[in-house]
Amino acid sequence: MSEIKLNLRPNLLRLFRYLSAIILNYINQFRTRFNEEIKISVNDLLIKIAAIALVRVPIINSSWEEYGTRKYDLIDIAIAVKDGLLTPIIRNADKKSLFVIFNEAKV
Repeated sequence: MSEIKLNLRPNLLRLFRYLSAIILNYINQFRTRFNEEIKISVNDLLIKIAAIALVRVPIINSSWEEYGTRKYDLIDIAIAVKDGLLTPIIRNADKKSLFVIFNEAKV
């Protein structure tokens, strides 16, 4: 088995561990700080969670190509609406607050 395949499982387990800790942390913060002021969506939370996880485990945001690993530096999202898809661009989500992400994701 190739070294890349052997390393995949520990990286995925590490990602799940980070995600679960981050999810619990942000859900608790969300309930206490934002619940009465604004309605943060699940998408907003997922954007923040994914951005932090990808900073900590960057290999997750990559793919294997014929000549090596290709790393990506963005998280792309699309929101389904009646007339098609909206694709807001939220740069550096790992450094932004949920409130900023909420405002930038509004279309």
